[in-house]
Amino acid sequence: MVTIDHVIRKTLFFSSPEQWDFQYDLIHAGNGTWRFKFQVSPRQETPTDWEIGFHLPGPGVQYLWYPNAGRDLRLRNVWEEDIPTMTSVGAPVFCLLDCNGENRLTITASETKKPLFWCIGEEEESAGFVVRVRYPADCFAKGNVWKSEWMLDERNMSLPRILRTVQLYWEEECGKSPMETPPEAFESVYSTWYSYHQYVTAEAVENECRLASTMGMKTVILDDGWQTGNETRGYEYCGDWEVYKPKFPDMKAHVQRVHDMGMKYMVWFSVPFVGKYSKVFPRFKNKLLHFQEDRGAGVLDPRYPDVREYLVSIYKDRMQAYGWDGLKLDFIDEFHMWDDTPAFLPGMDCACVQEGVEKLMIAVREAVLSVCSHAMIEFRQRYIGPDMRRFGNMFRVTDCPMDLLCNRTGMVNLRMLSGDTAVHSDMLQWHPSVSAEEAARQIWNVLFGVVQISVRLADMSPEQEKMMRFLLRFRRENRDILLHERLHVQDPSALYPVVWAMGPGRVIALCSESRTAACLPAEKSLCLVNTSGRPQTLLQLQDSGRYHVTFYTCQGDRCGETTVTLKAGDVVSLPVPVCGLAEMQFDRE
Repeated sequence: MVTIDHVIRKTLFFSSPEQWDFQYDLIHAGNGTWRFKFQVSPRQETPTDWEIGFHLPGPGVQYLWYPNAGRDLRLRNVWEEDIPTMTSVGAPVFCLLDCNGENRLTITASETKKPLFWCIGEEEESAGFVVRVRYPADCFAKGNVWKSEWMLDERNMSLPRILRTVQLYWEEECGKSPMETPPEAFESVYSTWYSYHQYVTAEAVENECRLASTMGMKTVILDDGWQTGNETRGYEYCGDWEVYKPKFPDMKAHVQRVHDMGMKYMVWFSVPFVGKYSKVFPRFKNKLLHFQEDRGAGVLDPRYPDVREYLVSIYKDRMQAYGWDGLKLDFIDEFHMWDDTPAFLPGMDCACVQEGVEKLMIAVREAVLSVCSHAMIEFRQRYIGPDMRRFGNMFRVTDCPMDLLCNRTGMVNLRMLSGDTAVHSDMLQWHPSVSAEEAARQIWNVLFGVVQISVRLADMSPEQEKMMRFLLRFRRENRDILLHERLHVQDPSALYPVVWAMGPGRVIALCSESRTAACLPAEKSLCLVNTSGRPQTLLQLQDSGRYHVTFYTCQGDRCGETTVTLKAGDVVSLPVPVCGLAEMQFDRE
């Protein structure tokens, strides 16, 4: 690939120079990295949006990774819809990868708050790529000079390594210091959502917690349904956030009973929604970003101080009144400009919606921490960028019930960019009739994230319960490696068929494809988890060694053992049970 300084100096373009004053500098930061620094200010009262970009040669580029790509790492075309990033949606980092999943070019923006609209697309005419970013004019005030930069990294590095540099760049150079994550955020969770939806009651929660606490779950998240008797899955009644007494007659006493079981208590809120049947709707009906007819609810406009004050007061009051330990704050990605969103109006204290989001989330964080110093705040993909890490300490995979591939992919994508923030799986569910192996596959596939369980525990078969107890115990015993060590991945384009992490003298690997060899260092202790559908795991060690191997089923029963001698680089097949594991110990003899 031609060096990026040559590419930018030759192909850089920006729009509407008659409306915008634009200046830039390209600085070599050493070791294959560059800083593209620029400043812009509007020349007119009402300029149009402006764009900046460059053209990039195509050799070697096979895939495009970005934080909300999910399972879609294909190369995009220039005519496709732009990718938005802002405080409430995504994060401005894009990695062009080669066929081995190694970095060819990573583009990272220092501007993580304002809305940017990215085109990283293949250009048919040149067989190359266009990198283009659109900046909405309504976020810039006339006469103000706005400065920003992109970090451009050409180093040939693995995806986890390159994203680690991005995470540290945002934290250390852009001042995006993350909210402290308490140890409780790394404990296994029981969630009421898939198991009960809106039909949840205090009695049901306590029954589940009674079992969950004996299995090793330490937190319960009470999801939608606690605040309404309406059970149609809509949002028409959101906004008042008053406990629905027929379901929870004494919320404070109920929470205390759960605390007495040794569990923390978190509660769900759909932050932006104010339903058309709520008591507060008349108060806020003219302070909306947009009304969503399909949901029967408006999206509150955080640019109004009284909107923010209302939400903050609700969260603080409810936590104080009932003794909650944290909040699950949902749908923050609905805070953005819509086609019918009004411009700046009297009563607002900022023009940019994302400025309002930042003001809101700072106030929420401080209010919650003032009530509970170890409070947990959960956010969900898509709002998982560096700004959101300032306001929450639990990031969860997007809703994907029973979709283990989406859950594993989302978990790995979050782990690579979230630093010390606790990364949680989407809630796991399965049918009561499935085998223990099939249920175990759901849990194993999110091995490197905090697991959230959402099945009715009393309905599990004895085999499923035995499996659950074994897998949660395995996670507790290996928590330091699974949740705190840096991840290594193979084949991002194949959605991470092998993921592993290494602690002192021990490697744990998640092997999801029976035909993909796990390429691992020859540590004293190796653990291979097989979530494929075949009783086979391929292994390739970087150094030679002789190992004693013990095989276990997903219920923790020992089912075989052997001794193998492995030569560096050779691929061997081990008969690891389906959804079971192999524990390998270096044989000193």
